[in-house]
Amino acid sequence: MRVFWRILLFGFLGLVLLAFFGPFIQLPVEILIALATGWLKFLVRTIPQVHTNWSSLGMAGVCVASILCSAHWFLRWISRHTRTARGWTESWDWPWKWTWCAFAGFSLMFVVGMAVGGAAHQIGWMASSPEPLVESRRMRRIMDYNNLRQLEAAVDQAELECKGDVRKMREWLWQANEAFPTKFAEDLRLQYHVFGISQTDGRLVGSLIFPRDGQAFSRVGGHFRFEAKSDNVPPKKIGELIEQYRSRLVAL
Repeated sequence: MRVFWRILLFGFLGLVLLAFFGPFIQLPVEILIALATGWLKFLVRTIPQVHTNWSSLGMAGVCVASILCSAHWFLRWISRHTRTARGWTESWDWPWKWTWCAFAGFSLMFVVGMAVGGAAHQIGWMASSPEPLVESRRMRRIMDYNNLRQLEAAVDQAELECKGDVRKMREWLWQANEAFPTKFAEDLRLQYHVFGISQTDGRLVGSLIFPRDGQAFSRVGGHFRFEAKSDNVPPKKIGELIEQYRSRLVAL
């Protein structure tokens, strides 16, 4: 019974500590999980796209066999002439296993050289990239949703300011105003597709907004508003909406 209460007490203390320090340890935990399982996600994403090129494999096999046979013949020739020059009388030939070991060693050095070159390239790219080295996916998703809402509000305000005139709305959205007062907001408009949905008389009755970046698009999809209906929609639904309203979409 004492053990049960001890487990219960430690469990409660663990929950309290997690509640207080959870936001601080979330990012390190995400980094550790990414380092531990990122290669699995890479394989799951990449292996279905791999296709076997049999002609290239055949050519590689022929090249490897030629290199092995040529190297083995040369090493046997060197060892035979060395033995004769030094006056050795015992019969001995260069073994195949030594040739295989030498080939494996050179192949390993080649792979290590490629890995070092790739690591140097990636380190240089990360050092020169303006993007942050570490980014929380949850925070990135929240920012994407906020950006979609901000753009939707700007389109609604532009519609009120310009009385539904599409040309004036486009000019209003792309100039400095109360909806986009900063350089960040100007960059924001360049990161998203913003479409209005028009009726036959040219009046806008809705909007469709989604990121230009493929990763952000797969992460949050987009935002769709049509008359009184307004909601976030998944990426697959965005394609269906584009096909449904293709003739009525107006770029803003």
